[in-house]
Amino acid sequence: MTGDLEDIEESTRWKYLDSYRALDSWLARRKLASRLTVFMNYGYRAPHSWWPLRAEQSLLDHVLNVVGGQSPRVIVEVGSGRGGNLDRMRRRWPSAYVVGIDMVAANLRADYRRFRRHLLLRANASQLPLSRNCTDMVLSLESSHSYNSLALFVEEAIRVLAPGGRFVLADFAPDTLWNGLINVVQTAGAEIVHLEDLTAGVLRARKRVGMAMPFIIGGRPPACLRTFMALPHSEPYRAMVDGRLSYRLLIARCAELRDDGLDRTQALALLGDLNSISGTLA
Repeated sequence: MTGDLEDIEESTRWKYLDSYRALDSWLARRKLASRLTVFMNYGYRAPHSWWPLRAEQSLLDHVLNVVGGQSPRVIVEVGSGRGGNLDRMRRRWPSAYVVGIDMVAANLRADYRRFRRHLLLRANASQLPLSRNCTDMVLSLESSHSYNSLALFVEEAIRVLAPGGRFVLADFAPDTLWNGLINVVQTAGAEIVHLEDLTAGVLRARKRVGMAMPFIIGGRPPACLRTFMALPHSEPYRAMVDGRLSYRLLIARCAELRDDGLDRTQALALLGDLNSISGTLA
């Protein structure tokens, strides 16, 4: 199934690289990066809810509320962007040890300069520089659509999770890719405990953000911003409206008993040795 999933990814993956670079350049020129890119996701608005100050924060809060349970000891976010999610998770679980992994050096530098308290690693989602059993939760919030291989990422996420750990993924994708992803997660040895369609709430958030954006930036949003943020009338927005894409939340749990050959205490010690890396990002 891995090969089939990769074929689907290649035919449906959004080509956001050019839009992302153009957006980054535009934000820098307008000095808006710190206002618009701390939380880099589409946001979520529940039915009949009061309009939140930041829809992007509401999406993460919804995801973490569904995850529930006790405070994780270690959390790894893959595709951590500029650190908004890491900071909010630390505020929610002050005793947790949070690790951010991203491929974009500029994102990691922005995170370090703003927060200066996260362990940050530049790495590929398909080759996580972490040992087995080292984390209680792996989170990927709206970044998996850009990975070279979603199947390899899932396998890596399950590998680094401790027994009973949770794999949490929220993103947009066509149904064919979601079906393949579910198969890969189960084949990797994890049990899917929650699968939720968030598309309607995401579209509500995008519509309201689209109404507010001209006032936030002082004019009509450029094409790169409309595409990257899935504002109304953009291609990602239309694809979610007509059903070509759905935005879902998937939570899977690793088996309680695993024979991975690495002691939990040893894994945490290896993770702790990476702390010095963040100091090189200033």
